[in-house]
Amino acid sequence: MGLTRIFGYAVLGTLLPAIFVIYLAFAPANTASAEACACRAAQGFVSQSLGADQPLRFLDCAENKEMRLKDGAWQVLGDVEIDTGAGTLAHESYVVRLKLGEDGTGTLESLSLR
Repeated sequence: MGLTRIFGYAVLGTLLPAIFVIYLAFAPANTASAEACACRAAQGFVSQSLGADQPLRFLDCAENKEMRLKDGAWQVLGDVEIDTGAGTLAHESYVVRLKLGEDGTGTLESLSLR
């Protein structure tokens, strides 16, 4: 009975951490943080404001500054590069204030480009 118990604990001690690691590795990708949702929504609003016909390149969301305000709104500060043609890029900074819904969709409150 002692060897059975030792073997059982060894198997559980190996399987449980392995299952936990596999779960973390293959967890659903749609569990994005609120900061990432706010960043993507802000980039969508900037893209709509500048027009879909211009090629835009946004900084990664990790490089933007997202801040949750006291009233529950989000403020996102970031940069975008706009291809103006002939190989020239215009650099713009933006500040977007938005509210996130339960499903991650944003409602624009204000947008400022500089």
